Amino acid sequence: MIFKVLPKFHDQPVKLGVIAVAVSTLVIGFWVAFYLWMIPENTAAYFTATAEQNYMIVAVCLVAFIAYALYTKSWITIIVAALMSAGPLAEKWIPQDVNEDPLYIAMAIGIFVLIGIAAIWLLMRKRHKTT
Repeated sequence: MIFKVLPKFHDQPVKLGVIAVAVSTLVIGFWVAFYLWMIPENTAAYFTATAEQNYMIVAVCLVAFIAYALYTKSWITIIVAALMSAGPLAEKWIPQDVNEDPLYIAMAIGIFVLIGIAAIWLLMRKRHKTT
């Protein structure tokens, strides 16, 4: 089904939207069902993964993201995942006093805004050259 039906939907944005809503509903439904299943066991401890299990989870997620990026021929999923995980990963190496200093926070926001503007400008310039 994935390789025969879904590629036909890429040409039709409405059907692609239907797929996106369906997938979102399934994922949210799964987590709601999991939450409701866990309610009676509030006194039980939550599962805490060991270091090896965390590495296995990261490996499976990387394989899934890369496989999806290869299938869609777009690396935006990798870029979004990397940007979303950059903050929590950086907290591990940034000292606490630097992490709470408003000057460093303002500088980081300013630098990232400038990088974003530069990236958009370069992409727009590249698009105008190809047309």
